Amino acid sequence: MLRKELALQLLITLAVARYGAFAGDITAFMDRGQIFTYALVNTLYIPCIATIAVLAREIGWKRGLGVSGFTIALALAAGGVVHEVIGF
Repeated sequence: MLRKELALQLLITLAVARYGAFAGDITAFMDRGQIFTYALVNTLYIPCIATIAVLAREIGWKRGLGVSGFTIALALAAGGVVHEVIGF
């Protein structure tokens, strides 16, 4: 899995693969509100399986998966609220 730091670069790469060379500028297919929402959700969610494994080892599988589930739900909820507030 890719790290959070590479998420925006991956988004541009996927856009170029889908829309062609003109998509090198992310604003060609996403507006500023969508970019901000994407970055917010990407920042909040659990980034990789390794993080979940460490959580499970430190606090147990049940609690580790609970923390992971809560974090993912929080990221999606925050993204939804921001999307609605921005209004794009």
